[in-house]
Amino acid sequence: MDEEPPYQLSLSATPTSDPPSRELILRVVREVLRRQGCARAKIHVALVPDACIADLNERFLQHEGATDVLSFDLSENRGSEVEGEIVISVDTALREARRRGHDPGVELALYAAHGALHLLGWDDGTEDEARLMHARADDALEACGLARIAPKGDEDREAAGAVGPGTARGDSVLGGARARRPA
Repeated sequence: MDEEPPYQLSLSATPTSDPPSRELILRVVREVLRRQGCARAKIHVALVPDACIADLNERFLQHEGATDVLSFDLSENRGSEVEGEIVISVDTALREARRRGHDPGVELALYAAHGALHLLGWDDGTEDEARLMHARADDALEACGLARIAPKGDEDREAAGAVGPGTARGDSVLGGARARRPA
């Protein structure tokens, strides 16, 4: 029997953003880490309202407004333990799930997968990179018994307000740049 890699995963939610899918979110992050061959990780997932993520988006990426997910790479050096924080807007997940016609918990899990992939070094700055990253996120969702819901093309990006590749609203599943905390 294979032993699980040493992953330290935690989750917090603001009082106004307390979804029933906490374990599902952590299970998807764990699956992303496992599928990508990550040996060790220490990741915290924070579920926050739009106002909180908009503040972080402005402060760290100089982008105005809320976004769906931000990834903060806190690793000391690449190649050892992955350490970071994934911040997810519950308000955005609820809106997008309603707009796209699926469960909000699955939308939250998608954002968590996307954030974890960024922490592992994946980027989605071009259409090809985004397509590959979305496929990897979908693979993790499917392995956890969820639907494959990652955006499939420009119609999802445009509906969410992204104008084209590199036009990010933070570390967006639909858009994309990664946030790094200043040293």
